[in-house]
Amino acid sequence: MYNRIFFDSCDGIFLNYIWKPGNLLRSALNAGQSRKYDVYAGLDVFGRGCYKGGGFKTREALEVIRESCLSAALFAPGWVYECLGKADFTENQNKFWNLLSPLCHNSSILTELPIVSSFCRGRGDKMFINGKVVKDLSWSNLSAQQLQPSYSNSHRSYYLGTAGSIKISNITHTSKDAYNGGECLRIHGSYTPSKEYTAAVVRIFRTEFEITDGLLLSCCFKYPDKHLRSVNIALQLVTDSAMTYIILGSESKTVHEPKELEACMEDYGLACSPRFNPASYKVKSDTSNYVAFSTINNESTSIIDATYCGETDSNSDWIRRHYLLTESICGSCAICEVQMMIIPHVSTNHGEQGEHDFCVDLGEIKLIRPTVISDDIGRIINLTYKNASWDIDEDQILLNVTLLWDFILDNDATESAQPEFFDVFLKDDHNINFVGRSFLRVFMVKNYPLKVLNDDAAVTFVIQHVTKAGLRSNLQHAAHIDVLFQ
Repeated sequence: MYNRIFFDSCDGIFLNYIWKPGNLLRSALNAGQSRKYDVYAGLDVFGRGCYKGGGFKTREALEVIRESCLSAALFAPGWVYECLGKADFTENQNKFWNLLSPLCHNSSILTELPIVSSFCRGRGDKMFINGKVVKDLSWSNLSAQQLQPSYSNSHRSYYLGTAGSIKISNITHTSKDAYNGGECLRIHGSYTPSKEYTAAVVRIFRTEFEITDGLLLSCCFKYPDKHLRSVNIALQLVTDSAMTYIILGSESKTVHEPKELEACMEDYGLACSPRFNPASYKVKSDTSNYVAFSTINNESTSIIDATYCGETDSNSDWIRRHYLLTESICGSCAICEVQMMIIPHVSTNHGEQGEHDFCVDLGEIKLIRPTVISDDIGRIINLTYKNASWDIDEDQILLNVTLLWDFILDNDATESAQPEFFDVFLKDDHNINFVGRSFLRVFMVKNYPLKVLNDDAAVTFVIQHVTKAGLRSNLQHAAHIDVLFQ
């Protein structure tokens, strides 16, 4: 009761770590029904005077806090690295948070478009842009973190169809490959060949938005092992309507409604996604609460790739799919969840037995309004530089310079057109090489190695902006500046 005066004067209170279960019950009683979740019971992962001693037993203390109907304040989760070391850090980190995640409330609901993520956590062994390696060096930049899945591993997947025919063994981040940034999601699993339908569903984003002005959805995935391509990939949207589920697959037998196609071409300059019979996915015997769409046609795909995705690697193994849905097609409904379905090929070989492994990389997902394709995305102006210095070091020159610029956008531009970040490139006679990424309108080049230059030479920097919707400005026409060698 001694803290009552402070508790009544603030939004919440952080309790010391040395509590006992009986203390928490009294704290909940004193806080009252309306404010008990404003009491944060402290948890020291290092276990200093903490109930159950911290470490991997932190879960046991958190269980008591949850039973007492209080909130929790977790202190020093760096214990995983500081006490267990670098060896097996990723495994230990995942173990620690997987123990806690079932007891942690997920309040992350994405309610506004655009929703764009390559699942990068702000680090990588390499830097990728559209599936192409642009920097073959490890890097770390927490500003480059992307949206992460809304669900933890323990709540991230479930199964449809024949029980036990397919299972997901783990879903992890990998830095061995990526589509944009330094990481992607890698899904490992196995299945037993069957003539019956079976599927694994990976839950990705928890959402709450309506399809009122159309929805352009893009996804990018690959099979990292070419020998493990024995599964199909589809996206599944969970809605709040009688329709319930929208399946986004890739089918050849599709049907276009002429009026829908004409309206879509008039509104967006793109063909809408054609329908196909959801029974072909054999989701259930009754498919009345399913509607299924395939990818848009090749012409519309080319338009999107040219104006939206930017330059891509034609030799890449990444598979890109685009879907365009309209309100007239789907009706007025809210999208409550974005999921990915992994569907083994139905076996026609009676002699095929035993488990088969599969591996899928999910590189990127984008959900945007289709009008973004034709919207103004602004431009960089007043690009200049300062503090240029050239340090000669044996057979090379080390350049130091600070680049600065402004950015302008139409007054009626949407949030999707706002810049998310700026990529900096160095252009020579033959190539445009990635230098770095800035989340501000300034970039410092530090000790960048160059070949020896003539006295009247210059180097050209190019700044490409990328919008919140993931739209890249044309690199060939992007803002550039020559830095003179002096």
